Amino acid sequence: MSASPVTRSAHAAVDPEPNNPELRRLTALCGLDRRFVRGEGVWLTDAAGRRFLDAYAQYGAVVLGHNAPAVREAVEAALRDRVPAMVQPHEAVHAEALGRALAAEVPGGPRRCVFGTSGAEAVEAAIKLVRARSGRPVVLSAAGSFHGRTLGALAATGQAHHREGFGPMPPGFETVPYGDADALAYRLEREGERIAAFFVEPVQGESGVHVPPADYLARVRTLCDRHGVALVVDEIQTGLGRTGPLFAVGGAGVAPDVLLLAKGLGGGLFPLSACLVADAWWSPRFALGHSSTFANNNVACAAGLAMLRALAAPHAGAPSLLAHAMAVGAHLGDGLRRLQRRFPDLVRDVRGRGLLWALELEAPADQDGLLLGYLGHQGLYAYAVAAALAETASVLTLPTLGTRHVLRVAPPLVIDRAQANAVVDGLGDLLARLQERMGETLLRGMGWTATEADPDAVHGACVALPPAAPRTEVVPAPRKGYVWTPGYWDYRAGRHIWVQGTYVRERHGYHYAEPRWHERDGRWVLERGHWSRGGGDRDHDGVPNRYDRDRDNDGVPNRYDSNPNNPRRN
Repeated sequence: MSASPVTRSAHAAVDPEPNNPELRRLTALCGLDRRFVRGEGVWLTDAAGRRFLDAYAQYGAVVLGHNAPAVREAVEAALRDRVPAMVQPHEAVHAEALGRALAAEVPGGPRRCVFGTSGAEAVEAAIKLVRARSGRPVVLSAAGSFHGRTLGALAATGQAHHREGFGPMPPGFETVPYGDADALAYRLEREGERIAAFFVEPVQGESGVHVPPADYLARVRTLCDRHGVALVVDEIQTGLGRTGPLFAVGGAGVAPDVLLLAKGLGGGLFPLSACLVADAWWSPRFALGHSSTFANNNVACAAGLAMLRALAAPHAGAPSLLAHAMAVGAHLGDGLRRLQRRFPDLVRDVRGRGLLWALELEAPADQDGLLLGYLGHQGLYAYAVAAALAETASVLTLPTLGTRHVLRVAPPLVIDRAQANAVVDGLGDLLARLQERMGETLLRGMGWTATEADPDAVHGACVALPPAAPRTEVVPAPRKGYVWTPGYWDYRAGRHIWVQGTYVRERHGYHYAEPRWHERDGRWVLERGHWSRGGGDRDHDGVPNRYDRDRDNDGVPNRYDSNPNNPRRN
């Protein structure tokens, strides 16, 4: 069942004073204000009953999918047994068990663990720890990094636009280029005695999913050892199987001094983070001077233990969920790379590893029109594409938080190959629409051209066959490198509207199939124009050949077939 704009906006009348009205207005502007009422596995269902495939896993928080059975059962068992969630400052049995389980899996076996409720809180704890242990003031991080939105984490974040408008940042935070071990070596040689730690992500997620050189982390480890600098690895987004291995740093053969976890650690049901510390970098001053009210939550840690067990358990014929996710991730990456080759004018690059991928989109140019220019300049183009993908393919993605137009594809690890294919196919169909009529596709995806009285306006279905086409259509002078796509009847706002033909960029080796109406379940549905590889079997003789170009059916493919005013042209 297709959702109408009513589904996305009706709750505004019920809740005239939302908690965050500015964010509500932005999400409504971009068509990202659906109300979901059910979640199961990779699926979210909205209030109208329409299912969407969650291909960004809520920023990576639902590693096992929504309402994962293993996590839900562990939480229900803890509640049924009346396990006390909060026992501060006494011993929390499940928190101790989760700390030991994590230490057994993290390279180097860090035995000290500080729990919190968010990734930013784990980063803040690590900043305090390394300064207390080393007595040094400077925390070094990588340009393009993202470590959180609290003040200390924000100061460590290597993207200036996130800090704008929040006043002076705390002192003692500096950056070096990401992926450049030589730049780090130069900095440590000159100022190593002032630097407490180097914070780094194995793959930079929020700046656009950037993967460093293969030997980068190993070289960083050597440099930190040489200068007595703590290596703090932020695996808040990359950890717990997101990039393939349980921890991305383990895949690089590196043991960190401090490792940070969050997002999926709570199994998608609890906010839970961890700061794991090697003995050499533990500080009694920090241990007695840092605390968090909701740390060591027994029930949350029971969810974390269940999540770790699920990652190691066999899944869908694979020896473990991690192995399954690695195989599906490689399959998904291959599909996304094919899209980049197929739509080089729309997709600038595809980057990623495991089940963490990004499509960097080509930004619209000013000459593409006022709307597209506005979306590009305001940083909203990728959000508009995400809204259109949800509307056209029922696939949910979101942009990364960098300065480029990057779409994040990071589904739950339980996604299967068929669902990964659905993501790729949905993106491919949307990119084909964007290539044909970008402005119209984005407007409709964001709900700007539909009305509340017209639930069918979004997907072009109606109960009556459109009228005959206008008798003539004026075709502008030919444009080199472009193909004329004829006009067609669309259905919007409860009535048929004639959409004028236009020129679109020619795609060598592809055939353009014109829009057509066909009957489905007692309704007339518009199949939009699209590109397909090869010439296309237009005369239905079972062989794509040159006679498929005979559009006026006179038995000879010739120049008269391209005349839109030829009455015999089919």
